[in-house]
Amino acid sequence: MDYATESERLRRRMNRVRRDLDYEVEELVDQANHLTDWRFYMKNYPFASLGAVAMLAYTLVPIKKKSDVVIDEHTLSDLLERGETQFRRTRTAKPSLFSSAMQMASQAALRAGITFVTHKLLADQSIQEAVKEGQESQNSSPAEPRGFQQ
Repeated sequence: MDYATESERLRRRMNRVRRDLDYEVEELVDQANHLTDWRFYMKNYPFASLGAVAMLAYTLVPIKKKSDVVIDEHTLSDLLERGETQFRRTRTAKPSLFSSAMQMASQAALRAGITFVTHKLLADQSIQEAVKEGQESQNSSPAEPRGFQQ
């Protein structure tokens, strides 16, 4: 085995990898941008996207709550004079099974979305670090491989 030709072959391969690294990273970033674009999901998965939007809207829109009635002293004395002394207590409505299930599903979807975004951000960060390391290695002179030092 000739160490000089093996070393030269390894150098050529490393130069090719360094040259192709920029293109591959740009392609990876383009794919990541494409996958994080909401229009891609609306075009390819319209029903799932609309379902996710509906769950999100359901959780974000507040439910109207009945407010307590405040009676001043004059109105209270008028009611008592007329003999209207029975007041009914209103019951608070319990959430239905459907609303509880929707709330659970929307919370699970929200957690999954947060996890997805977190993973994407970490992946983007690792891509940026890889690009930075690649640029630093291009600026430095290639070292001689350990197995081929004479």
